[in-house]
Formats: sequence, C-alpha cells, structure tokens
Amino acid sequence: MPDLQKRTLFTTKTSFLVTAAGIGLLCLVVRQRARIISYIRNYRNPLAGKQITVVETLDECQHVLDTLTRHCHEYKVLGFDCEWVTVGGKRRPVALLQLSSQKGLCALFRLCNLQQIPKGLRDLLEDDKVIKLGVAPQDDAHKLAFDYGVGVASTFDLRYLAALVGQKPEGLAKMAKSLLNVQLDKNWRLSCSDWEAKVLNEKQLQYAANDALVAVKIFDKLVKKLEPTSFWKSSKLNFDNIQERLEPFFDVRFKEGFLNNCASIERSKAAVVAGKKSKIKPLQTRSISTRSKALYDNCNLQAPDGELLCTIDAKKAQWYVDQSLGEIISNTPLTVRLNFEPSGRAVGDVGRYYQNPKENRCVVCGRRDPLSRKNVVPREYRKHFPGNEL
Repeated sequence: MPDLQKRTLFTTKTSFLVTAAGIGLLCLVVRQRARIISYIRNYRNPLAGKQITVVETLDECQHVLDTLTRHCHEYKVLGFDCEWVTVGGKRRPVALLQLSSQKGLCALFRLCNLQQIPKGLRDLLEDDKVIKLGVAPQDDAHKLAFDYGVGVASTFDLRYLAALVGQKPEGLAKMAKSLLNVQLDKNWRLSCSDWEAKVLNEKQLQYAANDALVAVKIFDKLVKKLEPTSFWKSSKLNFDNIQERLEPFFDVRFKEGFLNNCASIERSKAAVVAGKKSKIKPLQTRSISTRSKALYDNCNLQAPDGELLCTIDAKKAQWYVDQSLGEIISNTPLTVRLNFEPSGRAVGDVGRYYQNPKENRCVVCGRRDPLSRKNVVPREYRKHFPGNEL
C-alpha cells in the first residue's frame, strides 16, 4: 500500500510539473507572440504585408505624414528614395519621393503633382533624429535640395553599416538578395519609366515601394549585429546608442577607401600584437573652420511709413542709427525705421526675396549648426575674371 501511494504521489507531482511547464511555455509564447509572428513573416518574405499609399494632393498628405511620424517615434528610420524623368539627356525635377517605415507603410509622394514640399513633409525630412536610409541617399537628398529647396537631414548609406558588421557593402539589389533573399526588379525599363505619368501602373508602384522598404529591412537585419538583443529580453533597439555609433557617417557619401582604411588598421593592429614593428600613419584630415555665430541677423529695415524694405545684419542696422539716418523702433527683432525716403522700395518677387528672413541653415543637408560659408566661385578663380581686382 505505501508503494502504491508513493507511485500515485510521484504521478501527481509529475503531472503538476508538466502542466506548470506547459502553462509557462504558453505564457512565454503569448508574451513573445509579436516577435514570433514577425520572425515567421520575415522568414517567408520581408516585404510581405506592405501598405502602399500614393499621395497626389495636399489634402492626402497630412494623414499619411501623421502615420509616418507616429511610426518614427517607435523606430526612428525611414527608407528613402527618389525617382525622376530624364528628357533629352537633362534631368527633370524629382517626380516621386518614397518614404517607408519599419511597419511597412510605403508612402509615395508624387511631387510632380504636388509641385512643392508640404510643411509637414519638410519637417519630417529635416528631422535629424529620423535616419533616412538607402544606398547613396545623399545624391537623392542633393536633388531634392536643388529642385525644391528642402534639406534632408541624417541620410545614411547602408553600405557603411554593412562594412561595420563585417558584411560586403554592395548595391541595394545585391544586399537584398544576400541578406533577405529578396529579388528586386531592377529592369532598366522600370527605373527609366515615366514617373510623371498621369497614373502610375502596378509595376511602377511595386518597384518604388520595394526600393524604400527593403532599405529598412536591410538596416533591421544589419543593426541587430551591431546591437545584438536576446530573444528572451526586450526586442526594442536603443536608438540613442545606434545614433551615436552611426552619426559620423550621416550625410557622408560612401567611399570604397573606407574599406581599405579599415583593413589597413586591422592589419596594423595584428602586426603590433605579433610583436612586429609597425607604424600607423595618422589619418590626414583637413580642418574646416566653422562659424562661431549666425551668418544672418535678419534685422528689419523700414521705410518712413513703416513698410518693410529688407532684412539686414545688426552692424548695418546700427550704422543707420549712428549716422542719424534712422531710429530703433523694436529690439525683438531689431528694427530700424529710416527718417528719409529711400531711393527704391521692395517690388515684385525680387522685393519679396529681400524682405524674407534668411535661414541660418546648410543649403545641402539642412543642418543649423555647425556652419561654414562657401563661395560658389572660389576667390582664387574670381581674381582672374576680366575687370575684377580682388
């Protein structure tokens, strides 16, 4: 009888332990269900489940921007790409801007129809906390700056990240194939198709959306090697750490020499460890001075009747006061009203240009600090212009 009781007790304990283990496993699956589902989906096709939204009008723009911005609060990256049309060997303004979030929203902004960059979109592009991903994204950012006067901040070439984690830095299509097992359609007929067409066809939509979304998926794959996370712990990436590590490469064009420098440094380190005499030549850099204060003071100069003539710097404004040619009527912003009728007033588009405050912002990347002023024509060239004595 005692043996029977022992066996019964053992069976009961075993059943209890198995049940408890099953409940524990079920709880774990429930807690990690989002990650498990994500792994399964990504294993099949990382681009599956994407949502393509085409933005043709200003009214459609804000809702899409609200969603993109909300996604960026959770995962501060956007896939970034542009398409345009070339006619007679000349590039026309960017026709299509693609932005894709990590959650699969692919927003296609038809700039050829919008004819401008809406304020909300401009703010998102200029937000330096949101990383804009791609292969050679600086080239597209430069085109947007040239065509629409918008600065795209924190562009990041994925090839830098590939090199940092020991992967071969290749083009977007090759990295998509090697890292995600995704075959991108890079048919030249699609890339060179009419992006200003009245209606984009399905192949164009898929091509444009995939280019932006695959950049995010490649980043997602590579950054986990840069910042490994345990399956059992939170899957959220520490974007402050990531930004700190990647920031030296923001808005910097990828150069093949980057790989050579890395390899050279590694070889030098190995030589030192092996006891060989090896001297590492310091990396030669060119110091670029930056401005210690803003270039534009944006002080206001008014006519005697109060009409705004133009914006000027603080020294010039003070000069009018010192010469008794005007008086200060406001300190914020500094505003000087002339006591004589000027020879000309602000008229038309040219006049409005001189009336508008000038932003202290880089015309290429959109950053506000630090800044360095560049002459469009270098001084050493200007001195050779006919009739110029500089």
